[in-house]
Amino acid sequence: MGQQWGRVPFRIRLCDSMSMFTGHALLVYELVKRVHLGQQPINRATREIDTMRDQVYGYLIPNDLSYMRERRHLRKGDNNISWINFQLASAFNLRPIVQLHRGNTDKIDTGKGFWGAMEKLFAHVKKQIQQGLTSDVITMSYGGLLEEIKDEPVLLAFREFCKQQGIKTMLSMMSITGAINVGPKSFALSFATDKELV
Repeated sequence: MGQQWGRVPFRIRLCDSMSMFTGHALLVYELVKRVHLGQQPINRATREIDTMRDQVYGYLIPNDLSYMRERRHLRKGDNNISWINFQLASAFNLRPIVQLHRGNTDKIDTGKGFWGAMEKLFAHVKKQIQQGLTSDVITMSYGGLLEEIKDEPVLLAFREFCKQQGIKTMLSMMSITGAINVGPKSFALSFATDKELV
């Protein structure tokens, strides 16, 4: 029927990266690369993406812990920000680095302030880049205007390192859904690897 009216039929397929936020963007990038640049049939490309999602690691640095604590009851199974943890983090200006992988969420480290946490996250990601990724892109998003962070030395140095390693970096504004869940001025990042993390 679509062809009769001069329209091309289409299908919708849902894909869960199981790492939230920028993990979705990484899989979309890989799908487009396979179909348009690699000239792969869509079914084959989709099967490869389904396999790749287990290799996607997502990371989140929330910037407003009070916002996250107030909204924890809206996130299923999220009781990680207790009153005592919140008070300690606020007193010492600490920001958690949260890892999301295969549907699991874990705090892997803590940094002093937002940019201290960013430095620690980037140091972690650099190690993974050096041992090899399965995608040539790292996707990032920020819960605010990109002008607020795009010229920060910590971010610029990380992007330059990636460029030298042949890795692309994509930075976008965080989705409204993401920002509502984790708060304004939060940062998310994803990469894909089939190796054990170092």
